[in-house]
Amino acid sequence: MRGTVNGIEITSRVIFLPGNSNGDGYWTNIDLTIQLKDVIPLFNELHPDCIGIFAFDQSSNHKDMADDALVASRMSSGVTEYKDTNKYRFRDTTFTDKEGRVKAQPMYRTETVNMEGVKKIVATRRAKQQPVSFEDLMNQYRLPRAREVFRGTLILLRERGLLDKNASLRKVCPSGTVHDPAVRPGCCAEYLLSQQPDFLAQKNILETVTFEAGHLFTLYPKYHCETNWIERQWGAAKRYSRMMCDYSFYTLTSRIHEFLDNDEVVHGPKINRRYYNLAYRYIDAYRKGKDVMEADEIIRKFSREYRSHRRAV
Repeated sequence: MRGTVNGIEITSRVIFLPGNSNGDGYWTNIDLTIQLKDVIPLFNELHPDCIGIFAFDQSSNHKDMADDALVASRMSSGVTEYKDTNKYRFRDTTFTDKEGRVKAQPMYRTETVNMEGVKKIVATRRAKQQPVSFEDLMNQYRLPRAREVFRGTLILLRERGLLDKNASLRKVCPSGTVHDPAVRPGCCAEYLLSQQPDFLAQKNILETVTFEAGHLFTLYPKYHCETNWIERQWGAAKRYSRMMCDYSFYTLTSRIHEFLDNDEVVHGPKINRRYYNLAYRYIDAYRKGKDVMEADEIIRKFSREYRSHRRAV
């Protein structure tokens, strides 16, 4: 994004050289989030009192969730110890029970005794009708130091009344399984928990940053780059760079801003609006139920008939 604020031209642009050896690594969601936080204030300066729609393509990088987000696929079904090296630490949440009461649900608990070990010994001895001394077991499985553990998806489901006390449920279904939300208790713990309102309400990082700034977030449809106007701007920049570059890395890096801005230099700043209008016509055609071939014909017909905003040709 580029614009003039108080007579000063300001550009929000990051030049990134991918690669692990001599480059900047890989472009991650963290890098994109930093740039988004740089773009939003510039948008607010250029368009005060306006709400922007920030659109991204369907890259998995753009849909990355925060490390504390409630994502069932990241959770273990059983109790596991939380360590400082763990990538994720899930936020506590709330749920509404069958009586309509809102209840808090912590994700972690502190243990001084290895309760999972105690439960296994108790279950084994009871099955063999052997005596059980809870005091001895508590002393035997007492931990040298207190530890924090993730409580596991099965416990979370039982607390919500979605799984019987002694029932078990596999963590995840085999690949390709078609899930049926009408089936209870569900085919697997991961899917059942992922369909709960608080899990469904989770937003990705970019969406969260955008909404917190008072703007809107959306994703372009998959496999339809024609709906994203920025692809045309990139295409123009790459076409010009092929014409002017001597295919040396030095020339490319030293003139990259010239390559990126050439389209506006030659055709004026309104060229990007033309790219946007063309993308919008595809979006409008798809909204009306047209397929790819029909949409393409509509755009071609429009381009032949309306070569100027003042007259039809």
